[in-house]
Amino acid sequence: MQALDSRASRMSPNQALLTLHADYIGGQHANYRKWYFAAHLNLDDAVGQSQNPGLQRLKSVKGAVKTPGSKHLDSALNRWRNAMNNMSQYDRLCQIALYLLCWGEAGNVRFVPECLCFIFKCADDYYRSPECQNSIEPVQEGLAMKLWRVNLFGERDHDEIIGYDDINQLFWYPEGLARIVLENNTRLVDISPPKRFMNLRRVDWNRVFFKTYFEKRSTAHLLVNFNRVWILHTAVYWFYTAFNSPRVYAPPNKLFPAPAMAWSATAWGGAVATFIMIFATIAEFMYIPTTWNNASHLTTRLIFLLVILALTGGPTVYIAYVESRPNPTNSQIPLIVGIVQFFISVVATITFGLFPSGRMFGDRVAGISRKYMASQTFTASYPDLTRSARSASILLWLLFSHRCYGANTQSRVLLPRNAPYMESEWWAFSELWKEDMVYRGQRVMPFSTGCTTPLSNFEAGSDYREVSDPAITVAFTLVDDPDTALLAWTTTPWTLPSNLGLCVHPDFTHSLGTLYKDPKKAKFKKLASFKGSDMKGWRFVPLFEYFTEQFEDRAFRVVTDTYVTATDGTGIVQQAPAFGEDDHRIAVANGIVGETEMPPCPLDDSGKFTKPVTDFEGMYIKAADKEIQKVLKAKGRLIVQSIIKHSYPTLSEHSGKHFLNTAPSLVVDSLEGLCAANPQLALDAGNKVLYLASPDRSKVALVCGGGSGREC
Repeated sequence: MQALDSRASRMSPNQALLTLHADYIGGQHANYRKWYFAAHLNLDDAVGQSQNPGLQRLKSVKGAVKTPGSKHLDSALNRWRNAMNNMSQYDRLCQIALYLLCWGEAGNVRFVPECLCFIFKCADDYYRSPECQNSIEPVQEGLAMKLWRVNLFGERDHDEIIGYDDINQLFWYPEGLARIVLENNTRLVDISPPKRFMNLRRVDWNRVFFKTYFEKRSTAHLLVNFNRVWILHTAVYWFYTAFNSPRVYAPPNKLFPAPAMAWSATAWGGAVATFIMIFATIAEFMYIPTTWNNASHLTTRLIFLLVILALTGGPTVYIAYVESRPNPTNSQIPLIVGIVQFFISVVATITFGLFPSGRMFGDRVAGISRKYMASQTFTASYPDLTRSARSASILLWLLFSHRCYGANTQSRVLLPRNAPYMESEWWAFSELWKEDMVYRGQRVMPFSTGCTTPLSNFEAGSDYREVSDPAITVAFTLVDDPDTALLAWTTTPWTLPSNLGLCVHPDFTHSLGTLYKDPKKAKFKKLASFKGSDMKGWRFVPLFEYFTEQFEDRAFRVVTDTYVTATDGTGIVQQAPAFGEDDHRIAVANGIVGETEMPPCPLDDSGKFTKPVTDFEGMYIKAADKEIQKVLKAKGRLIVQSIIKHSYPTLSEHSGKHFLNTAPSLVVDSLEGLCAANPQLALDAGNKVLYLASPDRSKVALVCGGGSGREC
């Protein structure tokens, strides 16, 4: 009444009642009207015109409209519109009141609106019947809900209980309405419409409802719901690999396969796509009862896919047989068959990759058959995109794909180009191995703590970003003169626990003096000067004692090298051989670590400290920077503490900190000697060959500079 009164304040009372009735029952967007046509209640069948609830008062009108027995949907819609327009205001008011009464007593049934529509239809037919109109006894309150009870829910998994969706779908289809039977096995639709409402109490509801979809928690959902994703990746990769690697499927006595086999082997990408579709269809049978109305298209789709599999994979058997005969024929038939097979495979892959499998042999979204009207009304009831909006959506998808995959060019190098190129790399390495030019050593390479893997120089240097790091000056006390300390500058405090030495330029002059007041204001009193070469061999007290016992006899001393510059820092560089290419080179050259010896590297692959660095164990390297500075400050070793902004390589937002780390590697020795001993190796001037392997040797690569084929 409030809704009616509210509308009457803005329009006439008759118009208010008419619009309210249209919203609830008779209008285009009313759920009751949608259910009425989705359940085919206007058709002349077992639940149709002769015994359909309430259809008797929807009479056809004269004119161009077809007869009441017509199954044409437009004719049924015209009959409905005319019936709604010719209905009296009293009938409209009675229907609205009855609908709201049913809804008010529905309780949880409000969550299954199509079931509520069915109850209202039965109640409306009973209300209009002489049996109800001549009755002098009032209808008991809540009768509609007392007429039917069923134990739908319980403490069970979703695939074992009757849920709201299962109840709704029972009333979507004529087959579902026909399942409603009484205790004496009589179908409810076989009873005259006025008597159905009072017979709802005699329905055995536990026999009526059943699972229309099994909500199983299974990994098969990855195949059913994402089959197009698998097709676009797997099948396309097959096309690409098979086309670029013909020697993989070449006969044992030939370098390359016959053209017919090349076409046919590449065409197997379509067979791969078909296999994925077949497995997805078989998996879908796990979730949908085969006896229910919405599973009828699966068998048709499976048969169709088997035919497509025969077309995309079968010709390969014929071509392989023809090509394997001792005296192969010169006929062009195998080649023609292979080409036709390839184009069928391309069409099949594009179709399976772009069109949802649910729209094949039963398009529940755009199919014109009336048996799909329930799905189109309730589960696929969304507006169609306009052409411009659809084009914009496709364009956004293409831009996103290019950003994720096209821009990531380094992933392209992992795709096989062709078999000869790959074989030439392995051949070159075998020649190096035969000449004993390969040895196992240690190499410092970029490492990502986020990816927990070594990186190529290209990956590590592909993206530089501005970052802030601590810049500190640390005092290293001399062993022979505890009152004198060497000042070294570093932006990586986390490498100090692994420090094994200090490096100076042999030609630079260093001053010995007394430091007054604040080091940042730098007031010195010069006492003496020393050249870097004179400082070589000076021993200092380690900052930390984690590796003192292991390296005391050969480390913790000053060494010289010309890589030290005077532009940054103090002219004295602290050496952590595990985390710097020059550090490792200088440590090996001066006997601090052996060429094949692993230098101190107390970090795991995620960049966290491990034993024996117990003070910072489990701490990430950047988090440990502050704690290390606190320890140095407490020891009186921290002279200057500041922050520096500089450019640093970053792979992605989630790849973590990058740093140089030492890993076991296979290294090529002198190339000049190898080329002199092997004239078949033609190397251009300046070319270098380097073979690297990951620590577990699961990832290997031979990097050749210039050339191609065997002239690498």
